[in-house]
Amino acid sequence: MLAKIKRESKKGKESLSKLIHIMVKTYILIWDGSKKYMFLSFAFTIFSGILVPVTSIIWGRFINAVTDALANNEISNAIYWMILSVSINIIIGTIGYIKHYLSYMEAQCMNRYISKILFDKMRRVKVSAFDDSNFYNYVQKINNESVTRTSSIMQTSLKCVESIVSIISTLVIFIKFDFGIIIYCFLSCLPVLYINMKIAKKQYDVYNHRFEKLRYIINLKNIFTRYECVKELKVYRLHEFISNKILNYNDKFINEDKKIRSRFTIENAIADGVKNVLSGALKFLVLIKTIANRLQIGQFVTYIQLLDQLQVDISILFNVVQSFFEDGLYIDDLYRFLDDLNIEEKKGGINLIGGIQTIEFINVSFKYPGLERWALKNISTKFCQGDFYALVGINGAGKTTLMRLICGILQPTNGSITCDNIRISDMGTEYRRLLGYLPQDFGYYGDFTAVRFLNYMATLKALPRDYAKGRVEELLELVDLKDVKNKKLKTYSGGMLRRIGIAQALLNDLHHSVSTYKLHCYDENCEIQSVGDYSPYIR
Repeated sequence: MLAKIKRESKKGKESLSKLIHIMVKTYILIWDGSKKYMFLSFAFTIFSGILVPVTSIIWGRFINAVTDALANNEISNAIYWMILSVSINIIIGTIGYIKHYLSYMEAQCMNRYISKILFDKMRRVKVSAFDDSNFYNYVQKINNESVTRTSSIMQTSLKCVESIVSIISTLVIFIKFDFGIIIYCFLSCLPVLYINMKIAKKQYDVYNHRFEKLRYIINLKNIFTRYECVKELKVYRLHEFISNKILNYNDKFINEDKKIRSRFTIENAIADGVKNVLSGALKFLVLIKTIANRLQIGQFVTYIQLLDQLQVDISILFNVVQSFFEDGLYIDDLYRFLDDLNIEEKKGGINLIGGIQTIEFINVSFKYPGLERWALKNISTKFCQGDFYALVGINGAGKTTLMRLICGILQPTNGSITCDNIRISDMGTEYRRLLGYLPQDFGYYGDFTAVRFLNYMATLKALPRDYAKGRVEELLELVDLKDVKNKKLKTYSGGMLRRIGIAQALLNDLHHSVSTYKLHCYDENCEIQSVGDYSPYIR
């Protein structure tokens, strides 16, 4: 039993230490993203927190002034406190609008800043990382949650500051009345905090468990509206099959949530009931002490309002702890991605004078993440400049994998790939600049024309604008698409799209071209061009 308590204590300390570490990193992140709005938000929040108990004091003074006015027929003092109360409320309302504006602007700045650092990180991610389905889940969770959770932590922090300032101000007033009541206030809110933290942890576990299925459902829903899928759905009558698949998952999630939510609803209701009973007992205690000390009605009202405000502030403070805990669980993925995940590409600075002469595989083996089967095993071969090679094999033999290894898209599990006796993993962009790659399925934007798409690809390849302009026209004529260059790609036939793929692969000044296409994918004329007419464009 003692050993279990020690383990739980150690686990709690580690969780607290991790949470504090995440909070510190988040505040640094927010400060880097929006210094001005963060500073102003905290300044106005502190001022707002000071004003909260002041309103209760002023209102109590107003009630005492009204009592005196009824006895003495003198209302000037009551009018003074009423005007002061209205003025304070106007100030608090104005500060609320200012805080809302600052919150909005801060969220916009953080959205931009986090997007920037994520884009910078994603730019340096190895393509091979995307062969692991868990990596997709990881990145998608970051995209979905990072900005929202960072903004939530900032807003929660502001609430925390306002509550702490308000609690301190209230304690200064209330401590003279009865310090024990303050302790009871804190204790009455603890059961709700415990239940909420349990709920947050369970929700996070359910979120992680379901995430891949949720991503799958989103992709299935997108199929219904994707232009290239509409015809197939109609022809093969797949609407009912896909919709049933989605609805079955939804039913499963609903049944799981019903069990989880019903249990937490009961626990929350019990904890809240205990809190309300304790709150009623505290107010009764205030009444007894007011009568015993023969205080005025205004003082009684002030203490009751301060007690209510104290309970609200303590509840907010505990909710802040629970929110920090919940947000920390989600945003930790962002920091692990930025700091701990070692997936950055090496930056090369090697200049290949005269282009690529040879690409050599030296005892290369490769297997995809999460799989035991080797896609390639102990491959040793050499590709020389000026020669043409064809890979022949059954489906799944590893042809596309080998080509991706040549292009540097994948890195070998064992062995090495060299270019002119230099490892291609050390060469960076200089190596890829001399390659053209045409995958079996390449991405394109259906609303782009052929000219716009090729110019877009030339920009991605960092080709000079003047060179790209002439090259695009030359290649459109080569692949016999010049007459339809201003038509949108979504109107092209399959053969025409494949010719656009060839054109984009030939955009740069090539020393090697790699294609995963089978020749029978083209029309008859295109097959002849594939073998003959395109060869002068590859050195």
